[in-house]
Amino acid sequence: MDGFYKSTYEEDGKKYVLVSTQFEEVATRRAFPCFDEPSFKATFDVSISHSTDYTVLANTIIKDEGVGDDGLTLTQFETTPKMSTYLVAFVVSKFEARGESPGKDYIFKVYSRPEATKFMTVPTTYGTTLIDLLSSWTGINYVDLGNRQAYQVAIPDFAAGAMENWGLITFRHSAEVDLLDEAEKTSHSAKQRIITVVAHELSHQWFGDYVTLDWWSDTWLNEGFATYFEFHIPSETLPSSVPLSVEQSKINTPREDSSKFDDISYDKGGSIVRMMRYILGEQSIKDGLREYLHSNHHSNTNPSQLLSSLNQVAGGLDFVKFMENWIYQAGINCASVGRCDIIAYVNPSSADDVSFKLPNSTCNSDYISKQNFTLDNSAFSNISDTGVLHVDILKGVLIWDWACKLGQEDCINYAITTFEEYKNTNSYLSETIATNSSIRKQDASYVFRAVYSNNDVGVDVALTFLENNLQKITETYKGMSALSNLINGIADRVKTEDQINRVS
Repeated sequence: MDGFYKSTYEEDGKKYVLVSTQFEEVATRRAFPCFDEPSFKATFDVSISHSTDYTVLANTIIKDEGVGDDGLTLTQFETTPKMSTYLVAFVVSKFEARGESPGKDYIFKVYSRPEATKFMTVPTTYGTTLIDLLSSWTGINYVDLGNRQAYQVAIPDFAAGAMENWGLITFRHSAEVDLLDEAEKTSHSAKQRIITVVAHELSHQWFGDYVTLDWWSDTWLNEGFATYFEFHIPSETLPSSVPLSVEQSKINTPREDSSKFDDISYDKGGSIVRMMRYILGEQSIKDGLREYLHSNHHSNTNPSQLLSSLNQVAGGLDFVKFMENWIYQAGINCASVGRCDIIAYVNPSSADDVSFKLPNSTCNSDYISKQNFTLDNSAFSNISDTGVLHVDILKGVLIWDWACKLGQEDCINYAITTFEEYKNTNSYLSETIATNSSIRKQDASYVFRAVYSNNDVGVDVALTFLENNLQKITETYKGMSALSNLINGIADRVKTEDQINRVS
């Protein structure tokens, strides 16, 4: 589901058709000729002819519309800000909107199929608050980015989950709802999920749209900041193994572009941003990121430019040198903390045996750049989880083993439930290729991930299912990235020689 594609939904027994877009990373060229790379930026004047009973949305506010001699409505939109091609978007549908933004200098609305408009409480309640908090945090008001429109659209068929198109953010509307809520029936955690997804995509309007990565090798510059802000900004609203960056020469094909939209860019990237905040302090990182945004607006960046801006507020710390290995080196960063009389030692290392400077939250020093040092009193390493490193503790597997052997009821029940889930995984997977499956194609990857992610047995189950049903899977998901994501996901988790041979 990429490029300019058709989607459908049913209401009151009638089938409705709409068309939507998903251009990231290299699908804009499927809709119109263009230089389809993030570093090529331009303004866009969009005009769309459509039936009069349809609504048309694009990145910007409607400038003019009228009915022509052919009976079609021609809708023209305001010129977009200077932006990358993958951020262009338009939707032609019979959707309806909800949302108010009184007193704002931008227009905020949420669109969905008519029957779902009653499920918009969370995004319409918190949307403008999130925008205003991001405006305050970055020091750049939303409208000053260059766009007065802030629309959110729930698309029935949408493989990406959510997409930060400038001024027209698209979301998945599915069983695993990413935008809409069902009032009293939606759990508190599900509502929090909606808020974090909305915050993530709105953060991209600054980090990704206004200032854009130069090439897909540095995807974390977009996704890392958005992942950080999806948690940090809502916390002010609500009450209660690869490197981050690689050489550009190693990202040359669409498949390699897609490979950088992974847990490393999102989760490790977000953790790195959080770690930088604790090293620099709240106000300093605000000042540094504001400088980064102002210096690179409507342009493209790489990690060096980010670190250069942050280095200006680092107060004497060589921030560029401090962060380089965290960004460019692969592996899990392990810190072994030990004690011998009064000498504590920390051994920071990775799978490549590269030493990492550690942010220290023991309150004894600002940061640790040497491997052996003396502490005056006892200390706990990585307090508040502010560093992206693993601190060795008792192994969870031993705890579960001992608990079950001692007859601990919760442990035994967990073991029984887990085994039952294993027995049911084949029927669970079979539903993804059933002719009249209740699982949408866009959600199939979540089903497979649930099977193969949690243990080695699940990898074997998913691999066997893939081998036995490859032709049917290919026919069902042809033209979608879901199939390649499935194979890549399983391949990332194979361990034994037999599994490797089966994948290859």
